[in-house]
Amino acid sequence: MTTSCGTLHYAAPEIVGTAETYTEACDMWSIGVLAFVLLTVSFPFDGTLEEVKQKICKGDVDWNRIKGKDTCEEAIDFVEKLLVVDSSKRMTAQECLEHPFLHLLDVETDIDIPLDIIDDFEL
Repeated sequence: MTTSCGTLHYAAPEIVGTAETYTEACDMWSIGVLAFVLLTVSFPFDGTLEEVKQKICKGDVDWNRIKGKDTCEEAIDFVEKLLVVDSSKRMTAQECLEHPFLHLLDVETDIDIPLDIIDDFEL
């Protein structure tokens, strides 16, 4: 986990910034961006590429986009706990699964998918 990769708008601050390594916490940031997009039909950061990079590194989220809609408090809290610049304070995957927002949606969080399922697909 030392290579910068991915789409800028979904990249975590530790990937966009100067960090030499990163952890799976960067994936949790990306889930936060995806949830934001699904709830608002817009990205949490806008501007030129350089402006977007700066906003990501600062955690300068346009919260009006999500709070200005009829978004439930659990959804806002879910996104807020994922779009945290300090990766050590960001929600973990387990915390996400336990978050009230996912339970509002009645999401099955104990799914066993056999790893050999890929063998069933032809590329």
